[in-house]
Amino acid sequence: MIFLFKINLPTLNVESNIYITLHSTDNVESGKMSTLQVSKKNSPVSHTGNKDLFSRVVESLSLEAREVLANEFYEELKEIRSRQAASQLARGRKHMSNETIMELISRSSSARKRVLELAKEEAEKVLQAIEAIEEDVQEGQEDPEG
Repeated sequence: MIFLFKINLPTLNVESNIYITLHSTDNVESGKMSTLQVSKKNSPVSHTGNKDLFSRVVESLSLEAREVLANEFYEELKEIRSRQAASQLARGRKHMSNETIMELISRSSSARKRVLELAKEEAEKVLQAIEAIEEDVQEGQEDPEG
């Protein structure tokens, strides 16, 4: 059986469809039990365009930004990964994979916002470095004996 629930989240401007599939077996004596599978559709990250864009942003994050995310979203990471894995990520012993970050931002709007903030900060640093290099290159061209 498949049940469909439609949930409107006005604070996030998101309408989500949650599909619940109930799988049952005829042979209860064999020890098999019914399983419940829940999947959330239509999150802001799950749209193909947004997912591709977020994927590019996530790929550009430095190891330091990944560690910041692991520390700030430790509790959420424990839900996605094991407690031990979340601890290793927060301590910097392991680095969050792109897949883990994508899963985190698909579950948490605050994580989405934080990923974007970190990416902007890093992009600004790169732009400043480019400007400094361009100034050096221009000075070198003006003074050929340099």
